[in-house]
Amino acid sequence: RETALGLLADRAYGVVCVKEVVHMGAEHRFVQLRNPWGRGIGRGDWRGAWSNASTQWDDCPEVLQEILSDPKITWDRTQGEGGRGDGTFFVDFENFCSRFSTLHVVRLFPDTHFRQYKIAQRWAGKTAAQR
Repeated sequence: RETALGLLADRAYGVVCVKEVVHMGAEHRFVQLRNPWGRGIGRGDWRGAWSNASTQWDDCPEVLQEILSDPKITWDRTQGEGGRGDGTFFVDFENFCSRFSTLHVVRLFPDTHFRQYKIAQRWAGKTAAQR
Protein backbone atom coordinates (compact mmCIF):
# COMPACT_ATOMS: atom_id res chain seq x y z
CA ARG A 1 0.00 0.00 0.00
CA GLU A 2 1.52 3.28 -1.11
CA THR A 3 1.17 6.35 1.13
CA ALA A 4 0.19 9.78 -0.18
CA LEU A 5 3.89 10.73 -0.32
CA GLY A 6 4.89 7.62 -2.24
CA LEU A 7 6.42 5.39 0.43
CA LEU A 8 5.25 1.79 0.68
CA ALA A 9 4.02 1.01 4.18
CA ASP A 10 5.08 -2.64 4.22
CA ARG A 11 8.62 -2.29 2.85
CA ALA A 12 12.09 -2.05 4.35
CA TYR A 13 14.13 0.74 2.81
CA GLY A 14 17.91 0.64 3.02
CA VAL A 15 19.84 3.66 4.29
CA VAL A 16 22.58 4.39 1.75
CA CYS A 17 24.12 7.46 3.37
CA VAL A 18 23.46 10.62 5.35
CA LYS A 19 24.59 14.07 4.25
CA GLU A 20 24.59 17.49 5.85
CA VAL A 21 24.79 20.60 3.68
CA VAL A 22 24.92 24.20 4.92
CA HIS A 23 23.53 26.66 2.39
CA MET A 24 23.00 30.38 3.05
CA GLY A 25 23.17 29.78 6.80
CA ALA A 26 20.56 27.02 6.71
CA GLU A 27 21.47 23.48 7.65
CA HIS A 28 20.01 20.78 5.40
CA ARG A 29 20.24 17.20 6.66
CA PHE A 30 19.42 14.38 4.26
CA VAL A 31 19.07 10.62 4.41
CA GLN A 32 19.55 8.77 1.13
CA LEU A 33 17.35 5.68 0.93
CA ARG A 34 17.19 2.78 -1.49
CA ASN A 35 13.93 1.18 -2.44
CA PRO A 36 15.05 -2.30 -3.56
CA TRP A 37 11.61 -3.09 -4.98
CA GLY A 38 11.18 0.19 -6.85
CA ARG A 39 14.10 0.15 -9.24
CA GLY A 40 12.77 0.78 -12.69
CA ILE A 41 9.10 1.07 -11.75
CA GLY A 42 9.05 4.18 -9.55
CA ARG A 43 6.67 2.72 -6.95
CA GLY A 44 7.61 3.37 -3.36
CA ASP A 45 9.82 6.37 -4.04
CA TRP A 46 9.48 9.48 -1.89
CA ARG A 47 7.37 12.26 -3.41
CA GLY A 48 7.67 14.80 -0.59
CA ALA A 49 10.17 17.56 0.14
CA TRP A 50 13.53 17.07 -1.61
CA SER A 51 12.26 14.07 -3.60
CA ASN A 52 13.91 13.28 -6.93
CA ALA A 53 11.32 15.35 -8.80
CA SER A 54 11.25 18.19 -6.25
CA THR A 55 11.89 21.71 -7.50
CA GLN A 56 13.79 22.38 -4.25
CA TRP A 57 16.90 20.95 -5.95
CA ASP A 58 16.50 23.52 -8.75
CA ASP A 59 15.81 26.33 -6.26
CA CYS A 60 19.02 25.49 -4.34
CA PRO A 61 21.53 24.37 -7.00
CA GLU A 62 24.41 24.74 -4.52
CA VAL A 63 22.85 22.04 -2.33
CA LEU A 64 22.45 19.78 -5.35
CA GLN A 65 26.03 20.44 -6.45
CA GLU A 66 27.44 19.61 -3.02
CA ILE A 67 25.55 16.31 -2.99
CA LEU A 68 26.65 15.42 -6.53
CA SER A 69 30.27 16.38 -5.86
CA ASP A 70 30.58 13.93 -2.95
CA PRO A 71 32.48 10.91 -4.35
CA LYS A 72 30.80 8.61 -1.81
CA ILE A 73 27.33 9.38 -3.15
CA THR A 74 25.86 7.86 -6.29
CA TRP A 75 22.42 9.06 -7.29
CA ASP A 76 20.38 9.30 -10.46
CA ARG A 77 17.97 12.16 -9.79
CA THR A 78 16.74 12.17 -13.37
CA GLN A 79 15.34 8.68 -12.85
CA GLY A 80 16.96 7.61 -16.11
CA GLU A 81 15.27 7.23 -19.46
CA GLY A 82 11.61 6.36 -19.23
CA GLY A 83 11.49 7.00 -15.48
CA ARG A 84 13.83 4.14 -14.57
CA GLY A 85 16.09 5.37 -11.82
CA ASP A 86 18.54 3.64 -9.55
CA GLY A 87 15.97 3.15 -6.77
CA THR A 88 17.56 5.77 -4.50
CA PHE A 89 16.17 9.07 -3.27
CA PHE A 90 16.78 11.65 -0.57
CA VAL A 91 14.46 12.46 2.32
CA ASP A 92 15.11 15.40 4.61
CA PHE A 93 15.97 14.23 8.12
CA GLU A 94 12.82 15.65 9.74
CA ASN A 95 10.57 13.73 7.34
CA PHE A 96 12.70 10.61 7.75
CA CYS A 97 12.21 10.73 11.53
CA SER A 98 8.46 11.30 11.23
CA ARG A 99 7.84 8.65 8.54
CA PHE A 100 9.98 5.76 9.82
CA SER A 101 9.51 4.25 13.27
CA THR A 102 12.16 1.52 13.20
CA LEU A 103 15.79 1.54 12.16
CA HIS A 104 17.94 -1.61 12.11
CA VAL A 105 21.69 -1.05 11.99
CA VAL A 106 24.11 -3.59 10.52
CA ARG A 107 27.84 -3.08 10.68
CA LEU A 108 29.75 -4.22 7.63
CA PHE A 109 33.35 -5.22 8.24
CA PRO A 110 35.99 -4.88 5.54
CA ASP A 111 37.06 -8.12 3.87
CA THR A 112 40.70 -7.24 4.52
CA HIS A 113 40.24 -7.75 8.28
CA PHE A 114 37.78 -10.63 8.45
CA ARG A 115 37.64 -13.86 6.53
CA GLN A 116 35.13 -16.60 6.10
CA TYR A 117 36.25 -20.18 5.89
CA LYS A 118 34.17 -23.02 4.58
CA ILE A 119 35.23 -26.63 4.82
CA ALA A 120 33.36 -28.93 2.50
CA GLN A 121 33.41 -32.25 4.33
CA ARG A 122 30.95 -34.77 5.60
CA TRP A 123 30.77 -35.79 9.23
CA ALA A 124 29.93 -39.45 9.53
CA GLY A 125 30.23 -42.11 12.17
CA LYS A 126 29.11 -42.63 15.76
CA THR A 127 29.96 -39.10 16.91
CA ALA A 128 27.87 -37.53 14.14
CA ALA A 129 24.60 -38.54 15.80
CA GLN A 130 23.83 -40.99 13.04
CA ARG A 131 22.34 -44.33 14.00
